[in-house]
Amino acid sequence: MAKLASADGVLTPNEFAILKEFGEKYNIGFPLIYKKAKGYEERVNLPEVEYFTDTEMKGKLFEKFVVDLIPINLGFKLLSWRGDKVHANIYSQDSLYPDLWIQHPMSSGSIDYYIECKYRSWWDDNEVIFEDWQIKRYKDFQREKKRKILIALGVGGSPEKPETLMIVPLDSINDGRIKKIDTQFVVTPTSDNFVKYMNNYFYTVFSKTKEK
Repeated sequence: MAKLASADGVLTPNEFAILKEFGEKYNIGFPLIYKKAKGYEERVNLPEVEYFTDTEMKGKLFEKFVVDLIPINLGFKLLSWRGDKVHANIYSQDSLYPDLWIQHPMSSGSIDYYIECKYRSWWDDNEVIFEDWQIKRYKDFQREKKRKILIALGVGGSPEKPETLMIVPLDSINDGRIKKIDTQFVVTPTSDNFVKYMNNYFYTVFSKTKEK
């Protein structure tokens, strides 16, 4: 199992989960399996094995879930999909950017915006709270880039199939909280619903801009 997982030189979230499940089933400690996977990787001339913590793995899986909602066949483009690469506390500046940068075709041209993906296994007192520094960083980035940021929040279920999906404009988060009762942000996870939601959101944004 370790040899198969490391054959391509990268331990993906799915492979991580399979190895973990295999270890639990046969009472083999995961560190031993991972060590063997790393050992096999070092025998071939491929990139180093990537190790994901459980939280990072859930985050990656939820990002994939959101990416699958983007209808590339309708002219949408994924301009960037940020990857968190950190070594000895050294990281590239783009690791501070939102996860996804999307180009969205409109009737007259196109717009682009950012989506930050967040997954939580459960609600904390019927809300999800963000740190002040996180919201400040996102708002500073939105102001600097002059492009809207939205938070894709998955709660409950699994990262691949959350019980609730919300897409919340950053401008709607005033106290660092997204509440379960904010049902106006709930989106049924299909590509059609994603497109309708985003079209309605930007129609409102453009209407308010014209009013000013």
